Amino acid sequence: MTRSQRIGLIVAAAIVAVVGFVVVSPGGKDGSGNSALTTPSAGAEGQTKTEAPAPSAPVVARIQIRGGEVAGGPPEVTAKHGDTVVIVVSADAPNELHLHGYEVEQTAKPGQPARFEFKANAEGEFELESHTAEHAGLDPLVATLIVEPR
Repeated sequence: MTRSQRIGLIVAAAIVAVVGFVVVSPGGKDGSGNSALTTPSAGAEGQTKTEAPAPSAPVVARIQIRGGEVAGGPPEVTAKHGDTVVIVVSADAPNELHLHGYEVEQTAKPGQPARFEFKANAEGEFELESHTAEHAGLDPLVATLIVEPR
């Protein structure tokens, strides 16, 4: 074997080694390979399935309306798309409440809080308003719901 043939063989072996390493190694440059996100397990038909991520705890907000105003001011309630959101509004007088964007209405009464519970499936900013305050000429904003992408 000539010297040129030996050099060509070494170069070819190096190229095969590099290609093999690139093909076998997980992830990309950002280290976000998806191999850690899924756990393969054999299904009944021999197919591979992936486990869903554990559900996150619900986003819970408790709001009090006293004398027609939100105690502490209207909060921002932040959730991720797909989260379960629970907003509980207590009031010292009957109060009609409306969550825009999700089109849910509830009435809070003394001793009977309004409870909004839903899946955050629409992204954006949504206002929870008091129709009672609006009709009385007061600021109707009770809270702002912010749903961010997951």
